[in-house]
Amino acid sequence: AIYAPASAAGGPARLRILEPDGALVVEVPDVRSFQWVSPAEIAIQVPGSADAPVQVRVVAIDGSLVRELGSWIASDLVFKHDGTGFVSVDEGFDRLGAEADGSARILLHRSDGAVDRPLARIEFGRLTLPAWDPLDDQIAYLETPNPDCPICGALLKVVSSDGGPGRVLADKAGLYGRPQWEPNGSRILFT
Repeated sequence: AIYAPASAAGGPARLRILEPDGALVVEVPDVRSFQWVSPAEIAIQVPGSADAPVQVRVVAIDGSLVRELGSWIASDLVFKHDGTGFVSVDEGFDRLGAEADGSARILLHRSDGAVDRPLARIEFGRLTLPAWDPLDDQIAYLETPNPDCPICGALLKVVSSDGGPGRVLADKAGLYGRPQWEPNGSRILFT
């Protein structure tokens, strides 16, 4: 089991890894978010510096550092089920947050953190809540053309992991949670 209760001040928390019987394996301090990369590795986002506000690392089950993935302003890092890469949402910033241009992209990264290619882009608006299908072939995400009104005209879209135009699945999607794929990949839940 793995969990990270929020700190009393609402900031970074301690990531705790537990055995099935509840015994504590390790604590990792100052974790903003986390997710499994593989049965033996966990990706964590930790506070960085003013120039690079989010540091992304992969740690082993014992809490030891496996690799640094770099610094991001981007949000919504979501790893592939097989751990060979991940996507991030880049809201018009370069890698370290300079020069916002109003656009948003979903970027595919290799497992070392390097950008492989963009998968989706909107010139003005927001892309949020990406979710890999069980086979890592497609990504569901929400597109909001009006960034000033996050619930106005939100679209649930799917894009191939090879890139190309996103396909609209629903034109009245809410923004209340990450889309979730059925385990066999045939359907998507969303609110």
